[in-house]
Amino acid sequence: METDCRNGCGDRHYCFVCLAAVANVLKIFITVVMVNYFAVPPMQVEDKLGPWKTPVECYLRGADIIREITSKARVISAHTFCIEREEKEEKNI
Repeated sequence: METDCRNGCGDRHYCFVCLAAVANVLKIFITVVMVNYFAVPPMQVEDKLGPWKTPVECYLRGADIIREITSKARVISAHTFCIEREEKEEKNI
C-alpha cells in the first residue's frame, strides 16, 4: 500500500523516496583516496570520473584508484572515503 507523502508516511522507506522526489534532491557520492607513500607526506587523490549514484559504486571506484596507484609506486597504506552530497535536480521545461 502506497502512502501519499503530503498526508503522512506509513512506510518509512517509501516516504524517504517520495520526499526526495518531491524536493528534487539527488544524493551523489564523491570518491576521495588518501595515500601514504614511503618518505613522502600523505596525499589526497580525487576521482575525475564521478560523482556516483550509490556508495557501492563510489567504493568500487576507490578500489580501482588504489589498484592503479599501487601498481606504479610503493604505498604504505591507502583509504577510500565516499563523501555524500545533495544536488538539486534541474528540470527543463
